[in-house]
Amino acid sequence: MDYYQTAADLEIRAYGGLSTVSSPTFKISLYNRGVALTTKSYTDTAKDCRLTAIYFPVSVYSAAFGAGDNNPDGPFPGSKNLVITITSISPSEIKGTFSGDLAHLSDTTDIAHVTNGKFNLKNNLHP
Repeated sequence: MDYYQTAADLEIRAYGGLSTVSSPTFKISLYNRGVALTTKSYTDTAKDCRLTAIYFPVSVYSAAFGAGDNNPDGPFPGSKNLVITITSISPSEIKGTFSGDLAHLSDTTDIAHVTNGKFNLKNNLHP
């Protein structure tokens, strides 16, 4: 797993194997439009942030599932209820949860349900 962090953005990428290209991959991205992240829930329908997720079940070359109404390319049809909740921010770590329904990009009736997602990341903004 790796991630990217600024005061207002958080992107988490998880890989299902040794290779970032030929393994299952899940990415959730939260862009808070320049406002510092706080402990709260962020949704894909909120207008004050952009929340998206993408899932490649086999590899980055496989068919993908996506979610997020504020995707810059437009909403992912069929996806819903994408939420990331930041439960705590300390000088040493950021913790939270995520869930939602991701729709297959070419067959929106095919849904990947993400439940009980958790993260516990080192806070890179504090040495």
